[in-house]
Order: sequence, then structure tokens, then C-alpha cells
Amino acid sequence: MEEFEYQEELNLCVGRLKEVFSEVSLERLNEVTLSFVENQSNEMIDYNRNQDILYIEKEKFKKSPSKAQNLMKGLLNVITTDKTTKKSGIAFNGKMEAFNRGITHQLANALIPEEEEDLKDFECSVVANLFTSIVGRDTVYDAYFKKDGERVYSELSKKLGGDDVYLDTMLSLSDLNMTTLQDKSHPSLLGYIQEGVSKKYMENNELSLEQVKEFQSSLFTEAEYAPDDGVTRLLGCATCDGYVAKKRQEMEGRNSRVGRTAERRKKELDAMFESEMGKRSTNKTTVR
Repeated sequence: MEEFEYQEELNLCVGRLKEVFSEVSLERLNEVTLSFVENQSNEMIDYNRNQDILYIEKEKFKKSPSKAQNLMKGLLNVITTDKTTKKSGIAFNGKMEAFNRGITHQLANALIPEEEEDLKDFECSVVANLFTSIVGRDTVYDAYFKKDGERVYSELSKKLGGDDVYLDTMLSLSDLNMTTLQDKSHPSLLGYIQEGVSKKYMENNELSLEQVKEFQSSLFTEAEYAPDDGVTRLLGCATCDGYVAKKRQEMEGRNSRVGRTAERRKKELDAMFESEMGKRSTNKTTVR
């Protein structure tokens, strides 16, 4: 990769990748072309898989307070893209693009933490949290670097009762949600997606109370935390955990009843034991 204007940020990104993901090959970075452009895309960083060019919107990048993190997202897209198949991370055949973008954002933020500034990345991260909590983070990350989205898709399908039509619909809605961000006054689809997938997941899997709690914590419900004036768009997420919360309450109620029953039974057994011991003591006294 040739020297360019923001070499310091580039060196930081490459250094962090080598440090954290030492087993991941970075050879692709020697082949990609970095190109500054003006008014070509709505994206600050846009990797073209077919041309193998990482486009950087000059003015947007110059004004960004998170240059290194944004550049990291671009580099992650490069190293997780197969030049032949065009698979990128867990995205394949046009599927799971939003999910993939969310994982890229999360990894970039973990490698180079910065304050949230992009609503699209934020919403895709919500999608990634939802599906990752179902499949498992290790499985998703391993598939991401191995460009094996089919594996993640298969695991998701199993967890959602083998209903591929439903899964495809929800993944498509997740991708469609990215295209509605041009007008932030439009409501987001995230609330509907999270609520629908949650219900489908819990109906098809026997989860423990702890698993339900953990899953509920992965759902995004706090619209005020959205960046870039996205609060209005995400208000519909506030009640997306309603089904999960209800099931959790039911399980906690059952556990509480079971606990009370067990405690009552224990007291009864203790009383019986004490009564029996009292009788034996009386019998011994009588013999004397």
C-alpha cells in the first residue's frame, strides 16, 4: 500500500490489526488502491469489491473526528473480501449486508474506540447484536474472517425453526433499513425486526432464565442513545423487547413459585423431623 496523506492513521490501523488479529492475513492490503474522491458517494469510506478500490470522500474524511476508526472499517472490508467470489465477511449472494456492516463497525470500534457518529453504522450494529446473540459471537467472528457467511446463515436458520423464508425476510428488511437513512424522519424497521426475530427465536428454543436475560440485554430499546439525531427514527424500538420481557416475567414467576413450594416443603419436613425426634425422646424417657 502506497504512502498517502493520512499515513499516521493508516499505520495505527495496520498496527492494531497485527496486534489483535495476528492470525489474520493482511496481504490484501498490499493489493488494494486507496483513492480520494469528491461527492461520489454518501459513504465516507466505500470499498468497491469489483474494482478493488477503497474510495475515501475527501471532505467528509477531513472533517471526521474519527479518521482512524473510519479507515479501520474500510481496511476490515478489504481484508475480509474474497477477490474471486466477492464474499465479504459474512455477506454472500446479497444476503446479510447490514449484519456484516454491523460486525465491521463493532470490530473497528473495539480496535479504535471513538464516539458514535454514524447512524447507519449504529443501526447495523443493533442488527448485528440481535443475530450474534442468537448464533454466538465466536461463531460469527470466526466466519467473518473466513468469509463463511453460509455457516452463520445455517446456524440462524436452525435457531429460527428452519424457516428460511422468514429468515430471508428479516435479513432483507435489515438491509432495506439501511436505505431508509437518507431521511431520518422515516421510522426505522429495527423495532419490528427485533420484536419479530425475538418471538421466533424463543418459540423455537428452550432457553434458561439466564439465557433469556442475556438475550433481552442484547436488544436495543433506548432511542436516546442513538447518534446523529436518530432518536425519532428509533422510538419504535422502545417496546421491541415486550415479548421477551413477558416470557422472562413468567419464568421468574414460576421460579419464585417453585422456590416458595420448596421452602414450604422443607419447613414441613423439618417439622416432621422435629416431631419424630420428640417422640423418640419421650419413648426413651418412658423406658427408663
